[in-house]
Amino acid sequence: MASISNLSQTLVFLDISYSKNVTDEGISAFENRHFPNFNSLSINGCTGITSKGLNLWLKSFTGTLLDLECALCDQDDFKSDFFESLGMSVNLETLDLTGCYAIDDSLQQSFDKGQSLAPKSSDGAKPGLQECHTVKFCGLNISDNTLMNFCKAAPAIAHLEITKCEKVTDFGLKSILDILEELAFIDINSIPAITYPVLDELKTTHPELLIKRHQYQDVDFKKDNGLRVPRKLLCDIKKKKKKKGGKKKKK
Repeated sequence: MASISNLSQTLVFLDISYSKNVTDEGISAFENRHFPNFNSLSINGCTGITSKGLNLWLKSFTGTLLDLECALCDQDDFKSDFFESLGMSVNLETLDLTGCYAIDDSLQQSFDKGQSLAPKSSDGAKPGLQECHTVKFCGLNISDNTLMNFCKAAPAIAHLEITKCEKVTDFGLKSILDILEELAFIDINSIPAITYPVLDELKTTHPELLIKRHQYQDVDFKKDNGLRVPRKLLCDIKKKKKKKGGKKKKK
């Protein structure tokens, strides 16, 4: 990582996905360096990096970052700290945090802190993420308010995945659909609190929206109690009964 950090003037993108030996110590080589052309970072499955380490790393290219992929960083110390740097990455276009289960509602506080440090718009308002069009929050431990506030900061989102965001409710879903006028696709699988009546309502209110949700969810099935009889054994039992109850011999 130290040798890569020396390419500060020419580095455009970096993909070190599933490099489990990379840690905060390694990425610290990027601190206090400027990367004027860097725009894409992929660290999917890098379980040795913490959210605090990533926060410091991202500060080296907040002004140019367009794409960030951190999927499957499911370590306990990969939390919401780096949303501070994301709040300053006003040109961000895509964000993938699928499977980062330790990220929770504290992301809002970190994001707001970063927004307060980012260059203000002409009217003095917080800049938000006006260019962000693709967000994957699958599995995040976030509630309605956090999701709604993030969507307000990124109103151009057209592709949103919130599978397994189990704290999201009907209210949250309907609210973000009102906020995101350009939304074309949303994945809402495995969210128990979202009900079928609301889904039916969305077919009328948002007929052009592509909604991904399996016909049957996990909550639709009863848990297996382990008492079912295997098919082969069941067939053998039926055969024995048939033999036992056969025709009686004429006397």
